[in-house]
Amino acid sequence: PRVADISIDRNNRVVVESASGPEDTIVAQVIIGLVLILILKRKQLVTVHGSAVSTGEKAIVLIGERGSGKSTTAAALARCGHHMMCDDIVPIGSGQTENPGAIVLPGIPRPRLLEGAYRELFGNSRKMHSLFDGLEKYQVPIETSIGSYPLQLVCILHADPHCEELAHRQLQGSAKIVGIMEHVSVLNGIESKQEVFMHALRVFQKTPVYEIRRPKGISTLDRVVRLIETFSQNA
Repeated sequence: PRVADISIDRNNRVVVESASGPEDTIVAQVIIGLVLILILKRKQLVTVHGSAVSTGEKAIVLIGERGSGKSTTAAALARCGHHMMCDDIVPIGSGQTENPGAIVLPGIPRPRLLEGAYRELFGNSRKMHSLFDGLEKYQVPIETSIGSYPLQLVCILHADPHCEELAHRQLQGSAKIVGIMEHVSVLNGIESKQEVFMHALRVFQKTPVYEIRRPKGISTLDRVVRLIETFSQNA
């Protein structure tokens, strides 16, 4: 409402009639945050709110609540040799018969970081002002990957104000699917939560899922990155 009238034809062409007033960046956020999900849903994909990086052969998906450090952790992994695949929306599909399991597809690979996270990773860059998205974050150009990769593992990140030390555990059974479902997009009125749950169950049933809790307000980024790399090496 009050942003734009947006329609999608059968060829996935998006037609936008902007309302008077909103800036282009606001309209762009609506397209990326809603219209893109609708298009991906048409292709029978599960979409999660998070970030994804590739190891060169497989993909790691990071999910969590707002402020949990998904984009920052993905950018830090990219600086350690991984390649960014997606930020904000991660499309995941089922593999083919000859290659079963979940497949992570490429998305928008530019992480959007808050100012503090940007400075922690990249310092006081002279280019910062040109990277500002006009809202609250900085869109960081970083090493990316445009391929599709088998999903190796999922990490659920938490910034816990009651947590004093970095902690982790592997989720099993129903706890694994419930943890993932909290971050799966559901288009109310178009699909039911039960349909999405059953689809997610098929996609993620064989995927290792780890929960990582870090103290809120304390920088543990390097330790979180090393922890995720250890999960990847042992998967």
